[in-house]
Amino acid sequence: LGEIVLREQQLEDAEKFFFDAKQFANEVKWEMPSTRAMFFVLLLQSQGSLRQRQQQKKEAAKNFEEGSELCKKHGFDDHPVLAKNFYYHGRLFSSTPDKDLEKAREFFDRAMSLQEDLHPDHFDAAQTYIGKARVLTELAVSKKDSEPRYVETTLKHCIELYEKAAVIQRKKQASALYEGSDYTEADLLSSKAYAYQHLGGRYSKQEIDCLLQQE
Repeated sequence: LGEIVLREQQLEDAEKFFFDAKQFANEVKWEMPSTRAMFFVLLLQSQGSLRQRQQQKKEAAKNFEEGSELCKKHGFDDHPVLAKNFYYHGRLFSSTPDKDLEKAREFFDRAMSLQEDLHPDHFDAAQTYIGKARVLTELAVSKKDSEPRYVETTLKHCIELYEKAAVIQRKKQASALYEGSDYTEADLLSSKAYAYQHLGGRYSKQEIDCLLQQE
């Protein structure tokens, strides 16, 4: 319920649901400590997303750090939930007003490293590809005048990442996972078109058609 109202931007309601979930979880007698830990990691991810929407960067980062610590403590070192935690951390550093692109890239890299081993065709992987490509695109554009060769190589790599994400997104669009995504198909296409633009080429006909449809 907290996740649903968070997507609808009802932040106060989301906070209440997450608080209730935490209170209830503390009262439950869990059969397995690892199950309890997993629930708390997921709850911390939700709370971190809420804090990010509330522009509370330090509190959000603390939630994601606690989530990573719980994963390590309970043996989730090579688990999709840790990859998702790294993704959330990267998203935080790439989207706040005082963004830190290098730090964001570091977390997206850690998420990708796990996801490509565990579930490369999962929707979470597509989200990470888009997040990393957007960060790399921004980094490349910032060096457009000083390092043209680096820019060309990096932007071509970004377009490859966008295309990998698009393949997964097309497969998963009918899934409920798609409804709660951070980066929609429109985000992907506009980001990809932006990369093409700075690569020195033009928008492809497909990009233009898709962007016009969305307008």
